[in-house]
This record gives sequence, C-alpha cells and structure tokens, in this order.
Amino acid sequence: MIAYEDVADMANQLPPHEKARLIAHLSMSLRQTLEENQSQNAAWRESLLATFGTLADVPLERPPQPVLETRESVE
Repeated sequence: MIAYEDVADMANQLPPHEKARLIAHLSMSLRQTLEENQSQNAAWRESLLATFGTLADVPLERPPQPVLETRESVE
C-alpha cells in the first residue's frame, strides 16, 4: 500500500494542470464510492421498512418449555 505522504509528495511535483486532473479524478472516485455506500444503505433501509410491522397482527407466543434434565455439575 502506498503511504499518504508519498502520494502527497508526488502530487506536489505535478504541474498545476495535472494537479487539477488528479483532483477531478479523486473527486469522481470519492463521489462514486459515496453513492455506492448510499445505495447499499438505502436498499437495507427499504427492506427493513418493507418488513417492519408485518407480524403486528399475529401474536407471537412462546410454547411451553420442556423440563430440563438434571446433570452432574462440572468441576
């Protein structure tokens, strides 16, 4: 992996028009990443909202539990 300091040093050596190209590229890349993350979050939220409350009218009951067997204690 390349360290930030190395990239910053290389960017400082670029002529102004190349720095502008680099900034445009990084901006586009960051925008795409943020949009992908936002769409993933939106999909999760939509699925949650689609299922939220679907069992509101169906009472959930816990069936009677069996009697547990008594076991020897572990020492």
